[in-house]
Amino acid sequence: MATRRPDLEVETFKAPPYIAGQLLPPFAVAEKVGDFSYADVIADVSAQTGRSLAAAPTTTTSASSNTSFTATERIQRRNAGDSEIRLLGGLEKAQSRLARACKRAVMANIEALAAAHVLNGSGVDVWDILNDLIGTVERAVERVSDYAMGTVALVGSKRVLDRVKKYDEVIERMQFTGVLPRDIRDVRNISNQQLAAVLGVDTVLPGPLDQWYTASATYQDRLAVIVLPDASQEPLDEIQFGRTVTYTVGGQDESNMFLVETYYDDNLIAEVVQARAWVNSLLLNPEVCVILDGCDTDNATSTTTTTT
Repeated sequence: MATRRPDLEVETFKAPPYIAGQLLPPFAVAEKVGDFSYADVIADVSAQTGRSLAAAPTTTTSASSNTSFTATERIQRRNAGDSEIRLLGGLEKAQSRLARACKRAVMANIEALAAAHVLNGSGVDVWDILNDLIGTVERAVERVSDYAMGTVALVGSKRVLDRVKKYDEVIERMQFTGVLPRDIRDVRNISNQQLAAVLGVDTVLPGPLDQWYTASATYQDRLAVIVLPDASQEPLDEIQFGRTVTYTVGGQDESNMFLVETYYDDNLIAEVVQARAWVNSLLLNPEVCVILDGCDTDNATSTTTTTT
């Protein structure tokens, strides 16, 4: 019988720079299936003027928006045979190593869900950068900031972000940020903070290659400008791009989505560790994200026109 391991659930683990938690922060729920209420982008209504004395003012009804969710299982199971346990440092260390690997695998799956929403989400506007990356980013920042307040991020794979650092227009503007590249090779040393300053966003978030580039050919010429949700705020209290619903079933703390269990399998003649999480990644307000398409490699030092 599997034994729940709270010590392995809370143990930290090294992983690629996953960014799903910043783009669609976890939101704990008490049920696996249910309805999710959130603040939706609504059209502004002009304030009434010229009201007659003692006349009832015009009333605009406000209501929350709702969507359904079903938290589904993500699971990774690993085992180590008797002869390997000692090589892995003994039983406790072997279990720890296996648990960390299992949790990384589950997190990779959740990361892929976030990438799909940000770079190919339903209802998210797609703008071709044509030959004006900086101008397109500026307009995208204006657009998303009209709908939500918060940190504005430029998001995409590290490979595409490194690519746009080589664009002529980016290199030319670097002189205003205190960076003076002498030739194209110098852009390899440009930090993401400096790129953020050049493009006029608050931060740049590079995602892992597997989920943000290799996973789809669609992602390989794309970045996105997005307002990051505030994880400390309820989705009902402010406009948010999305959240990752997490359902806990083992009595673990709400801040920890993982359920980790261990057992010895007589059939496999091996120690088994498994990690599970129940999640549903929800896109709530596509308006607070703009996809930038056409960040291609036809010319490594300038943007080019693409069609989709």
